[in-house]
Amino acid sequence: MSIVLNGGKVGAAYYETDTQIVHFLEATVEASPFERIQALIEELRPAVVVTSAKQDPEFVEKLKEFTKYAAPDKDSSADSPTEPNTRESCVEIMSNMEFRFETSKRRILLLKIPSVPDHYSDMERALHISTLVQFENTCSTRATGALLRYLDKNRIGVGLESPNVQTPVLAIRTFTLKHAMLMDGASYDALQIFKQIRHPSAYKIGYREGISLFGILNRTSTLLISNTVDLEGSKSEKKLMVNSGLPGVLGQLAEEELERYGGYISSCQVVYMRLVGYLLFITKTERMRETGELELPEADLMGECNDTVMLVDVMQFTAKLDCLVSFAIAAKEFNYIRPILSTSGAINITRSRHPLQEHTTAMFVPNDVIFEPGKGEVKVLTGPNASGKSVYLKQAGLLVYMAQIGSFVPAERAEIGLVEKIFTRIKSRESVSCGLSTFAKDLGQISTAVHSATTRSLVLIDEFGKGTATVDGLALLASVLSYWISMPGGFPKVICATHFHKLAHLLPTSPAVSYVTMDTMSEGVCLYQMKGGMCGRSDACTVALGARIPTEIVSRGEEVSELIRGNSPITPFNRSSTLSTHCHQVALSALHTNLDNPASVDRMLYDVIKLLGSPDRKFP
Repeated sequence: MSIVLNGGKVGAAYYETDTQIVHFLEATVEASPFERIQALIEELRPAVVVTSAKQDPEFVEKLKEFTKYAAPDKDSSADSPTEPNTRESCVEIMSNMEFRFETSKRRILLLKIPSVPDHYSDMERALHISTLVQFENTCSTRATGALLRYLDKNRIGVGLESPNVQTPVLAIRTFTLKHAMLMDGASYDALQIFKQIRHPSAYKIGYREGISLFGILNRTSTLLISNTVDLEGSKSEKKLMVNSGLPGVLGQLAEEELERYGGYISSCQVVYMRLVGYLLFITKTERMRETGELELPEADLMGECNDTVMLVDVMQFTAKLDCLVSFAIAAKEFNYIRPILSTSGAINITRSRHPLQEHTTAMFVPNDVIFEPGKGEVKVLTGPNASGKSVYLKQAGLLVYMAQIGSFVPAERAEIGLVEKIFTRIKSRESVSCGLSTFAKDLGQISTAVHSATTRSLVLIDEFGKGTATVDGLALLASVLSYWISMPGGFPKVICATHFHKLAHLLPTSPAVSYVTMDTMSEGVCLYQMKGGMCGRSDACTVALGARIPTEIVSRGEEVSELIRGNSPITPFNRSSTLSTHCHQVALSALHTNLDNPASVDRMLYDVIKLLGSPDRKFP
């Protein structure tokens, strides 16, 4: 196993000698990364753990501590107790050069696996490998590359072969810990769970949290430990040290207590904690060390604090409590309700709201999110532009995510079956380092969902196929959805928003497929209410007019659109000849107008404006 810790993100990869498969963990930001690493080692029990020489010494010591585990064998059962397996893993340190991102990426791209044909060009190979490894996740990329280097260096599994023979790798797959939900970086970005933006001032360096789920739920305010404990002093003195406190009242109290117990203690500190009160910290006296009893006249000693492990536990429990209090404050302020979590696989959310969008509009229209086993698990969502399709997609994903992190959700009622993975094809993550086109990145996200989605997965697709020819995009989308519908043993929960209105004719007839649309009025006014059925128009021209596209361009677009729908020939647009014809018609209209009659003149001017387009148009 190879492990990388950088900036609070954990990246890991391991190799199974039996199956000859490399598994890698998606890099995620952890509030307590050591807990994730400990869980990884205890669950996988690797023979060797590899890390970089530039990792923090404390991190390396933690690895050595975690590898000295004592866990029962996998073959043992609770009914037949056996001796615990106390096998110790070996921690090896490799040069940081082997963990460099570019080196690791190149090593992964050159990896020979059966699914990549030998005749593939470099671009085709990069496209295929990018569907297996998300190179935007630098930690997992570095861990995977270093693991491949370790395998070749130590000739794992090929010790008796020719020196030119590399360790066989049959596939690369993602993995997640048990009882943990998997989401890649693209999904976090698309759902706006986190959103860091640069400080607007050119004179300040750093980031601040933008409009995101974390931004509205983060009400944490506890600085209890950092304000109370002198972390640097505790580390240097190898014992618990507390801050001297604020001058004034706390200092005066400390002097009074020292005068009071001067015959018993040599120094003390007074610290104020909210919801607890004033606490007196003293150094253990010689009598206390000899007798082992904590006694001080006329004082109730609450306990002894000299263990750094206990300190870490206090910090972790305090952080968790602060997080739960933050959730409670947000739930009360935003009128969230407690969801019911189940293992049934069904999702039934009544009158759900988007946790971010509802704060940006005066009136938010709620919608239901319903998935029942074997009925409507693949939803095809259509509707005009700007009718709320993308908002509904993100809304469903965010509510499932919020429920599984322990938060209340914005709805009237919510019963949510546990989801193991959330996949999205909503937003393309632009990155020069990938060297792939936008559509290739979209294909990579779809490929990841196709290969990894299970019956307990949620897949959100927003207008896939728009980055290529219409016929090709429609065909690919229909094939992907048909593949999931025909999966034996069940298929994932899918919401697919699209403008391909012919998609319904290409999908198989199945009770698992349901067609829903966003309701609108005849005048093109969006009601943002979801209902059953298909929508046959996009109202693109109406949206174009609202975006101040010139009327002449929009009119020509409507004309071409109608010709295409009617399968009629399209004549080329000649701006100069058309303008000349219109000017000739204006001249004829002026010749037949009675200039002495104001009504006739007004009618002629109205006809001219109507003929030549917008009243703001500048005539030649």
